[in-house]
Amino acid sequence: MKRFRYLFIIFVIINSCRNGKKENVDGGPCSYEDKTYPARLVKLEASPDSSTFNGWFEIDDPSGNGKDTISYLRMTNRDITKEQLQKDSIAAGNIYKYVESTIKTGECDPDVRMIRLEKY
Repeated sequence: MKRFRYLFIIFVIINSCRNGKKENVDGGPCSYEDKTYPARLVKLEASPDSSTFNGWFEIDDPSGNGKDTISYLRMTNRDITKEQLQKDSIAAGNIYKYVESTIKTGECDPDVRMIRLEKY
């Protein structure tokens, strides 16, 4: 009987800490509002073995402060593969999509910025 009493007390304490509130679950589903800007591929930088590449893109700063140069590797945490270069005809001088996504609903990342290797 004492065990039951201790278990009941522990149960009450744990549940009282939540105070009846619903927990916010981190994750989706989430919806975003996208704004797309042109990003000119300025330079392709080969890795030492030339199997992957980092792209340097020039964008007009959306806040109106001139131009900015951003790295594909830093924005996506991955390189562009040699196969992807050939398949999608990725080349310096081409214009691609720079996308700024702002969350509308959900509990995901509030602001997401990315380079999409799709023609603008």
